[in-house]
Amino acid sequence: MKRIILLFLLAGVQLFAQSYYEMKKEAYALYHDGDKKHAFSKVNQFIQEHPQSLQAQNLLAVLYYWSGDLQKSRHLLEGILAHQSFPQAKKLLARIESKQGKTKSYQSIKRANQQAVSNDLTYLLSKIQDNPNDTQNRALLAKYYFKIGAYQKAFDMAHEVLVIDPNDKKMQTITQHLSQKYKLSYSAALENESVVDKNQAKKMLQKLHQEKKYAAFYNLYEALKNSHVVFSQNEYVNILHTAIMLGKYKEAEMLFAKGVLPVNKYTLQVQLLLSKKLHQSVASR
Repeated sequence: MKRIILLFLLAGVQLFAQSYYEMKKEAYALYHDGDKKHAFSKVNQFIQEHPQSLQAQNLLAVLYYWSGDLQKSRHLLEGILAHQSFPQAKKLLARIESKQGKTKSYQSIKRANQQAVSNDLTYLLSKIQDNPNDTQNRALLAKYYFKIGAYQKAFDMAHEVLVIDPNDKKMQTITQHLSQKYKLSYSAALENESVVDKNQAKKMLQKLHQEKKYAAFYNLYEALKNSHVVFSQNEYVNILHTAIMLGKYKEAEMLFAKGVLPVNKYTLQVQLLLSKKLHQSVASR
């Protein structure tokens, strides 16, 4: 009697093993043929019929692993290992943990690099704000913007460098390339009176001066001047101040000759300073 029961049990095990391997073969074939939905469905159906089958649960974890859903795969494997030490499940779980560890490390490095870039940009922007004649940091920003595809920002920053140093070959190359390829212009809109809100532009002019963005301020001034905008005395004082800071002594002299500077004890000092700077500029040529 015992022998009959044992034979019956062995036959059941063999039938189960046969049905499992047939299902596995069919699921693999479906998956590799691109029919992932039916592959998952076949394995899930087998698990419903044989809920104690750790092999089937492990197979499902493998399919999730192949499809890139590491979380679901991991969840299944941890469930298997909670009930029994299953070598195949251990091996796959170790592979997932290694992969997820590398992903987390990569994401951490990526976030750290992004933060570092953000800090560098903040630092460079603060440097050029504090120093209107800083061509070096403006050039670095222009190159960075160009590299990441922020072409308008790259053009504007390169243009600011050329306002300070018209002979910068690299910045000339950037502006020429962007102007030709993408038809970019620092002040294209401002040169067209029909699309210019002059009051808004003058508010921007005041804001740029307050923020000490002198190169951008001077670029905007030139664009507005070409659009025949009339400036107030206070605006002219700011323009004169900026022109002197940027070394635009001829423009400053012309503005001074217009009488834009209020007559006070500083007027003669400014006039003497301009004369001296113009003389030095001519002598250095």
